[in-house]
Amino acid sequence: MKRPAVFAATLLSSASLIALAQAEIIYAVVTVSRHGDRTFKGNPPPILTPLGQLQCHNSGTFYRSRYLNATSPQLINGISESMFDAQQVYAVAPDQPLLVTTGQAFLQGLYPPQTYTKPIPLANGEMVINPAGGLQYTTIHTVTTNDPDTIWLKADDGCNQYNEQGQSYYSSPEFSRISSETSNFYLSLKNDYLNGVFGDSEINYKNAFSIFDYINVGSIHNETIATKLSDGELKKLKYLADRHEWALNGNASSEHPALTIHGRAMAEKIVNQLKSNMESSGKKNKFSLMISSYDAFLAFFAHVGLIEVSANFMGLPNYAASMVFELFSDDEAGDDYPSTDGMKVRFLFRNGTEEGVPLNQYPIFGQHQLSWNDFKDSMDKFSIKDMYEWCEVCNAGEGFCLTPNPAPTSYDDRKAPKSSGDALSPVVAGVVGAASMLALCIVALGTAMAVFGVRFARGKKHTLEKGFVGGEKLPSDVNLAPSVMSKV
Repeated sequence: MKRPAVFAATLLSSASLIALAQAEIIYAVVTVSRHGDRTFKGNPPPILTPLGQLQCHNSGTFYRSRYLNATSPQLINGISESMFDAQQVYAVAPDQPLLVTTGQAFLQGLYPPQTYTKPIPLANGEMVINPAGGLQYTTIHTVTTNDPDTIWLKADDGCNQYNEQGQSYYSSPEFSRISSETSNFYLSLKNDYLNGVFGDSEINYKNAFSIFDYINVGSIHNETIATKLSDGELKKLKYLADRHEWALNGNASSEHPALTIHGRAMAEKIVNQLKSNMESSGKKNKFSLMISSYDAFLAFFAHVGLIEVSANFMGLPNYAASMVFELFSDDEAGDDYPSTDGMKVRFLFRNGTEEGVPLNQYPIFGQHQLSWNDFKDSMDKFSIKDMYEWCEVCNAGEGFCLTPNPAPTSYDDRKAPKSSGDALSPVVAGVVGAASMLALCIVALGTAMAVFGVRFARGKKHTLEKGFVGGEKLPSDVNLAPSVMSKV
């Protein structure tokens, strides 16, 4: 096979990476994480299990040893190593218990309890100490489904075009072929695992993810399922779930711009987090944590060239997997924060938290490291810039998409030069247009709410249950071995 040879040629050796690290200063890191082990999503609400909490905590501990350890070559420049600082560390998650808990567990690993807390004297002479044994009260920002900021983490939720464009897969030759070839396999699982959970009409490839999710969760937490299930059955279920979910989330063609909407929006948030560190001369957002979903991982992978590096990036990432973006420069700026021209970015990925799972560097956009300007320009080519573009691509007209757009209707038009003439200036026209539209919306909404009791909320997609899933590696996963990947 050609892939291993090409793959090896695109990766730096470990020795080369170590040598480079010794001559670098890291100024900011963005980590995007998925949740850990959880309960079956078919029994909502899913919750993070004790195993999942441990996985996320271990992930935080892992990154603490890399970025907050004074003896580490990758120590983030100027970061508080022992005490949580909300100006330096930014964490955000959708307002869902599973994902918020994931962020909390990660942050507790990143900033563990202090072994010694100094008693604080009160005016009356009494001494008080931390009531939780030195626990650090870290901050995690949450965004609801009706908040425009939710698009940076879960842009597929409420996106009408994501759902509609995804339906095209179910009429494709590939879907028909796989459905036919796997019909007997799925039915063979019915009596041992699926009775009472899935109806006869649901036991098929169309529900590949949900069936894999149920059996995978059972293989971890249900002794009966774990005893009966063979490794071959679980691997095949994982393979089919990979195929199904990649088809719905990894199609980065211009014909289906909404299928990767979640990866496109997340790309903009990643850029902005790194940029905020630069704009503050390194004072803010030294470490950013974003909690997102497996489908956003797949959508992002599709745009940055990772599937050309390894077909494994077309598969579901493991529980608590994380991708990392490091903003760094060569050690030549002294005490001054480097200029934009001196900044570089690299991408790393860790597929789980089990002992021995490495953090590997991979090339994105065909390069192991990019200048900041090249990185930003490459991300800008596919990213979603704001909620107005999201609303346009998704064809969404509810919730925050009712907010008038002060810019031209078409996002492409907003990039075009403005013409001059006797017409109103762009600023005045925007204000007048926005005010007029707002007035009309208020009148219309008021009437609808008074007469019909209308309430607007961001819609949830009506597709298969989705969420992160762990699982056995595919046979092709040997490409992820440390001997092939560059461990850093």
